[in-house]
Amino acid sequence: MSQSHTFFLYVGDLLAKHKVIAGSALTIVSKELANRLFTILRLREQERVQLFSDTQVLTLTLTASPRPKDTICAIVQSIEKINAPKKIVIAAIGLLKKESFEEAVHHAAVTGATHIQPLITTKSRKGWMHEREAERLKAVIIAACEQSKNRYIPLLLNPQTLTAACTAWPQACRIGFEAENSKPLSTLIAWVTTTAPLCSQIFIGPEGGFTTEELGTLRTEDVEFYQLTPTILRSQEATCLALGLIGAL
Repeated sequence: MSQSHTFFLYVGDLLAKHKVIAGSALTIVSKELANRLFTILRLREQERVQLFSDTQVLTLTLTASPRPKDTICAIVQSIEKINAPKKIVIAAIGLLKKESFEEAVHHAAVTGATHIQPLITTKSRKGWMHEREAERLKAVIIAACEQSKNRYIPLLLNPQTLTAACTAWPQACRIGFEAENSKPLSTLIAWVTTTAPLCSQIFIGPEGGFTTEELGTLRTEDVEFYQLTPTILRSQEATCLALGLIGAL
């Protein structure tokens, strides 16, 4: 059976108790995973799927299951270890309204952020996130990584003030994006291309941007500001473009 797309699914610690060997048969008992594979994605025998955890990626070819409602049978085609990312990218994003912030977090995960730092600012629509909101954002992050085949699931950090966020990463090269009184994007491209920083902290303001006082605080913390486009972007759009640019460079 031909299959044009290989689905990439996060399974957490589901595989921790299994002894996985390339070329061998693997049986996984999980009602939730079986439902995703056979009911939602409608995968069939001989089709491939990739399952990933925090430490490895398995490429599997599905075989006939005696109990498709809760049991997955497959042949392990390959096992790939997931190493720690070589470069750290912290997406520091001003807190937005729920849907807008979820979109920004999705873009950050898709474009390769290793950490997502919500920022408490003057124009933030909310302060501290509730536990339920944090769990929802973690689900958004995982879905984004599955969709983009990003094996490094970004760590969602607790909301911080601007100064606290900078203090947490003293070794980071700090980059901000602001529409006015900022350096041209060509300057950033030249700098990142030649410097290739191992740890970058990217600051994206909330709706309405950072205040004059906050911009002063960030500049005091050695944040260099650049203009992404000659137009005004929403925070989630700026997150996508900024993180995509840094990742590409």
